[in-house]
Amino acid sequence: MKLHVIIQTRGRSSFQRSEVRAPSRGQSSFQRSELLPEVRGQSSFQRSEVRAPSRGQRSELLPEVRAPSRGQRSELLPEVRAPSRGRSSFQRSELLPEVRAPSRGQRSELLPEVGAPSRGRSSFQRSELLPEVRAPSRGQRSELLPEVRAPSRGQSSFQRSELLLEVRASSRGQRSELLPEVKASSRGRSSFQRSELLPEVRGWSSFQRSEPMLLLV
Repeated sequence: MKLHVIIQTRGRSSFQRSEVRAPSRGQSSFQRSELLPEVRGQSSFQRSEVRAPSRGQRSELLPEVRAPSRGQRSELLPEVRAPSRGRSSFQRSELLPEVRAPSRGQRSELLPEVGAPSRGRSSFQRSELLPEVRAPSRGQRSELLPEVRAPSRGQSSFQRSELLLEVRASSRGQRSELLPEVKASSRGRSSFQRSELLPEVRGWSSFQRSEPMLLLV
């Protein structure tokens, strides 16, 4: 086994193994990347092809992860970008890549191919195995599932279509439990639509139960 160690130029203490370049001005760096060259870091614990943060944060990073620019605690996973100015971001997508963190300080548990809300306060998205979910543009609570668009100005939308695709939410603030290929009412106050076996049904502000029928206009 060959050990190629390059001593740092201005740092105080560095423990490096096997073809690792020391930081130029760092104070303390513990780098354990035994088979991975070209790793630069300051105060960080790094494993396997990880770039260290630019300033002193505690970051336990995994491969191809960029650390936050300022002092946040970020436990990020592969191909995840940290927030630029957020305070706390907890992202738990252990086996799901291609997740982008929110731009400002929201709490977001995001999953694959999900965009964070731009100005929302709290967004809880639970689509563990369902990709192609877009988050609401403004602060709504939305539990969205695949290929479901959130309302543009609504206040609260609860959509439960676990196995049902192609569901569009209401345009304004109604409570709508929608099923496949059902369009919500545009201006109604409350619309409860339960057409479990009925596609192509357009609802009004009413309570509809049409289980044996096939088409209601």
